[in-house]
Amino acid sequence: MDDFVVEETRKTIIPVNPLVCKGDSITLNAQGSSQSFYWSYDKIDTLSTALTINVKPSADKTIYLLSANNIDSIDLKVINPPLRILPMTILI
Repeated sequence: MDDFVVEETRKTIIPVNPLVCKGDSITLNAQGSSQSFYWSYDKIDTLSTALTINVKPSADKTIYLLSANNIDSIDLKVINPPLRILPMTILI
């Protein structure tokens, strides 16, 4: 009987929450064991080949993670930050 090794070649994007406040950045992580992959905005130009990237989108953007046998994507949605209704300090 021969021995063999099974390697997972799929990479997925973590986190799955796509909301980013305008002006903020989000850290995306590549999860999985594929050795060959890259991040891209448009599936053509390489954004990075690192396991983790930090993205600061100014508008809604789709980020792709392309690996040997898989393409994963996340649609980042840029939202306005919450409004401050109360002042920073309140005297009682």
